[in-house]
Amino acid sequence: MASYDVSAELAKVKAKVRVVGVVEDELFPPKEAIQPIADGIPGAKAFFYESQLGHIGCAVHIGKANAAILDHIANAEAN
Repeated sequence: MASYDVSAELAKVKAKVRVVGVVEDELFPPKEAIQPIADGIPGAKAFFYESQLGHIGCAVHIGKANAAILDHIANAEAN
């Protein structure tokens, strides 16, 4: 899956997108793997939070991203 490149298709995304990542994620480092997704989707926003658990932190500490997710939903519904 890591070799599957969809970057050329990102500009076609019409949905409002919030890309969420963990700062310490070594499997999908934010600067190399997550931010380029947000950069490739028109109007997308990135949100990164800290978790010493790295990649596992996305499941264990999802509460840290909850405010960003709820904000994204509220703004998407308002527009």
